[in-house]
Amino acid sequence: MNIGMEWGDPAKAIDVLGKHVPMWRWQLTSDRLQLSDHLLEVLGLTRETYFPSIDTIATMIHPDDAADYRQQVETSLASGIPYRFRYRVRHADGHYIPLLSQGTAVYDADGIAIEMIGIITDLSEEVEASEKLANRQQTFQALSDNVPGALFQYHVTPHGVSYIEHMSSGSKDIWEFTPEEIEKNPSLIWELVIDDDLADLQQSGLLSAEKMQYWTHSWRIRTPSGKIKPLEGRAMPRYLEDGSIVWYVMVVDVSEEQALREEILKHQEILAQVQKMDAIGRIAGGIAHDFNNLLAIVLGNAQLLELQDVDPEDAQCLDAIVTACIRGGELTRRLLSFARKSRLEPEFLNANEVVAQLNILISRIIPESILIETKTQPGLWQSYADKNFLENSLLNLCINARDAMVEGGRLTIETRNVHLAENDPVVISEGISGGDYVVITVSDTGVGIPPQNIVKVIEPFFSTKGPDMGTGLGLAMVHGFARQSAGMLLIDSVMGQGTKISIFLPSSGEPAEGGNSLQERKDGAQMEGSGTVLVVEDEPGILSMLEKMLTSAGFKALLCPTADAAYEKFGQDADEIDVMLSDVVMPGKLQGMTLAAKMTETYPNLRVVFMSGYANDIDLNGQTLTNVVGHLMKPVSRAMLVDILNKAVAEARTSKI
Repeated sequence: MNIGMEWGDPAKAIDVLGKHVPMWRWQLTSDRLQLSDHLLEVLGLTRETYFPSIDTIATMIHPDDAADYRQQVETSLASGIPYRFRYRVRHADGHYIPLLSQGTAVYDADGIAIEMIGIITDLSEEVEASEKLANRQQTFQALSDNVPGALFQYHVTPHGVSYIEHMSSGSKDIWEFTPEEIEKNPSLIWELVIDDDLADLQQSGLLSAEKMQYWTHSWRIRTPSGKIKPLEGRAMPRYLEDGSIVWYVMVVDVSEEQALREEILKHQEILAQVQKMDAIGRIAGGIAHDFNNLLAIVLGNAQLLELQDVDPEDAQCLDAIVTACIRGGELTRRLLSFARKSRLEPEFLNANEVVAQLNILISRIIPESILIETKTQPGLWQSYADKNFLENSLLNLCINARDAMVEGGRLTIETRNVHLAENDPVVISEGISGGDYVVITVSDTGVGIPPQNIVKVIEPFFSTKGPDMGTGLGLAMVHGFARQSAGMLLIDSVMGQGTKISIFLPSSGEPAEGGNSLQERKDGAQMEGSGTVLVVEDEPGILSMLEKMLTSAGFKALLCPTADAAYEKFGQDADEIDVMLSDVVMPGKLQGMTLAAKMTETYPNLRVVFMSGYANDIDLNGQTLTNVVGHLMKPVSRAMLVDILNKAVAEARTSKI
């Protein structure tokens, strides 16, 4: 570039370079560098503070850029080609600003470079915007890399060609392919889809594109390593200017969520089962209450008739009635047992003795094709349970074992001591307390129980034996008895090998001893009595029967149909009464519990015996009254009733002395 221009005064030079353009002019021979007002402003300089020399600018260039800048200028001067270079220059306040310098040499008529001229562009805003964009990209990349699953853009062109962009690193966790591998070959993620799920997945995408609606879908894949993974995807489609559609997609692995949902469903099934058991238990309790009242009337009157002189044929009929009532009472106890509402009469017992007595009984019902084997542990601890219920439970287990070994086998009854720690998995899962237990196990070598039926076999009325082979209450009763005894029932079965069922009963950890059973003590009870008994019972048939039974035994019976009537009549006049024999739940404001509390507060020598047809009435009431001698569940035999009333009368009269 040739130009004829003298420097002249500064004002003329400023007019030439321009007041509003960041221009510069460098005279090579004098090494003077003139800057426009705008460029001075960019650098934060003034004409008063700026010394017009190229060395001044050279000292302001960033050290890392200085050598490259000199190289660019020297190359331009030598070649005559304009240069374009980005570099950093120190602002007057000390910070560096990014600049774009463009310049060219000016030659005289002899072709000698006499000066260079150019312009400077301030890149501060551009660099700041670029840095912000880079930061946003880094932030987005960090977020996408840390968000569970994979984020990406899925494109479909107007010609139906699909491709993937901006795949996040989560693709490695889901499909076991890197983002680069999937972007290069999108078909990889389609090839992993389970065949049964592929058509629905493709149809969901077509529907989203057709209606431009939000897309969400669930499907399964089989990864290259062989894992089956359930996936869920969500995306919003959008049209682009070229007519293609892009989905901004998020795909997540929902294996953990699916496992959690399955666990929740399992717990819901358990909850439903518990609720069903509770409902059946409530129904059973209501039936047992009414049924036991009816049995009490029949049993009591039959035993009253037995006291009279009857001919042998009538005596046999009465005996059959009494036996049927006792069996009926046992049936209601079994019905209540699986609902854990049966009234138990626990005692300290030796399970080895129970097994020995059981052997005599089962030998009559077990065929010779089945070998019976007992393994009782010497020094077995004493357990605390209802002996009758334990015997019935073991008998049920032995009968089930017999029925499972149609072609013969081995029936084993075993006892052992076990200590369970509080952190034992069985203790935690079964919800029992850690400590000492006596375990009685009945095992067989029969057909086994299908795994899907292990939980069901303890349900009431569940049976695989057929309509003529059982009621389905057996194992339900055993399970209810074990739980109500503060123990548990464990079932272990292998198809084709046999079944092992263990009853865990709480133990004191002390060696068991022999002794008279509770039933033996009842059988030896006195059959006659004396004393005054206030009988409170809302069932007329039972009230009448009790009057006759007590009178025949020698007691004086005072009768009241409700607790309200009893308190109104005897609340302030009960000096002659020794015992109050009361039902628990009755019509009216006062119930058996509140009546007993009021009466014993006024007459502290009065003793109370509760009697009810519903086991829960007995379990939930009378426990805080020190004057309560006993709790009876209907139907009650004459011997048992007379025995407990005699004890109550004796206590009452002793306290008066």
